[in-house]
Amino acid sequence: APLHALVAGLLRRAAAGVREACASRRPLSADSLRVSRRAPGADLAGRTLRGKDLRGADLTGATMLGADLRGADLDGACLGGADLGGAYLRGADLGDAYLRDADLRDAIVTADG
Repeated sequence: APLHALVAGLLRRAAAGVREACASRRPLSADSLRVSRRAPGADLAGRTLRGKDLRGADLTGATMLGADLRGADLDGACLGGADLGGAYLRGADLGDAYLRDADLRDAIVTADG
C-alpha cells in the first residue's frame, strides 16, 4: 500500500505540470555537484554524490547507474527518464522529485540511512 500511495502521488505531481518547472533550474553551487542545474542527459554513472545538494536539478534522462546518492537532497529534482538502476538512494530526499519514466530497477530506496 505505501508504494501504491507513492506512485499515485508521483502521478498527481506529473499531472500538475512538474515537467514544465524542470526547464527553469539555476546553477548548482561549488559545494554541490559542480554541473549546471540544467544537465539533462548527464553521465553520472558510478559517481559518489552522497549528501550533495541537488535540489531542483534538471537531470532528465541522466545515466546514474550505481550512483551513490545516499543522503542527497533531490527535493524537486527532475529525474524523468533517468536511469537510476542500482543507485544507492538510502536516506535521499526525493520530496517533489519528478520521476516519470525513471528506471529504478535494483535501486536501493529505503528511507533509513
